[in-house]
Amino acid sequence: LLEAALIACAEHGLNPSTFAARVTASTMTDVHAAVTAAVATMQGPLHGGASQAAMELLLKAGAEAALDQTLAGMFARKEKVPGFGHRVYQGKDPRAAVCEALAEPAAKRAGETKLISLARRLEEVMRRDKHLHANLELWVSLVFHLLRMPTDLFSSEIGRASCRERVCYVV
Repeated sequence: LLEAALIACAEHGLNPSTFAARVTASTMTDVHAAVTAAVATMQGPLHGGASQAAMELLLKAGAEAALDQTLAGMFARKEKVPGFGHRVYQGKDPRAAVCEALAEPAAKRAGETKLISLARRLEEVMRRDKHLHANLELWVSLVFHLLRMPTDLFSSEIGRASCRERVCYVV
């Protein structure tokens, strides 16, 4: 399950963290600097940090009524909803569909189908009200959660450590 989810995460042309690593490496610095740049980029809320934020949104809501209320407040404050929209994909991110297909049977085995229902409700509201589709981050967050990965470790949100500490952790 983890391997398939990570492949879905990697299956994207030139994402921001890959771009950051390639640009940094092109300066002929060492590999640690390139990895540090990539990991630091993944922390951003519009890249890897979005999976953590998406899961926190689902866990905080806990129920469809609370989710609807939370979204109404976010819409009123003109906040971005994590796990939705993509600069490349105009429809649903195909990687999100892969992770959704991974998450559903895993949730049934774990007896955690409530989160699947919440994620689907979230998708429904976002399509209807904002004309936005799910991206990878929404569904991969569910896969990571079902694997019992601590939410603050999704992508590279390794606590609030410095970049150097993150690289030590990753390497």
